Amino acid sequence: MENNKEIISRLLKEKLTTKAPLETKKGPNDEKSGESKYQKIKTLLDNDIFNHAAIMRQLGWGGKDSTNRSLFRKKLYREPNDGGSEHEFDDDDLSKITDILMNTSLLIKKNVGRSGKV
Repeated sequence: MENNKEIISRLLKEKLTTKAPLETKKGPNDEKSGESKYQKIKTLLDNDIFNHAAIMRQLGWGGKDSTNRSLFRKKLYREPNDGGSEHEFDDDDLSKITDILMNTSLLIKKNVGRSGKV
């Protein structure tokens, strides 16, 4: 049975090793690549292993404010807002979250090692 570190390491390797295409001129597929990035992040954050409050603190949103936690959840699950559109992370937030998850992956890899053993 896998322990938490092995599970985290495997999930991060599976989801974050796929490199996003280099950004070029705006084209018809831009929304699709952004959607793909969002889906990868959402899949990782749906896992109970990641502490959303800790990620929010690293984003600079603060971690103790329940309004910020609620907004983070609404953006993660694209819940509707009062205007009828969906709450969404902007590209900057998605990039920052990706960086946070990648840094987490590097820390796990450093602590667990290539063999997956502590």
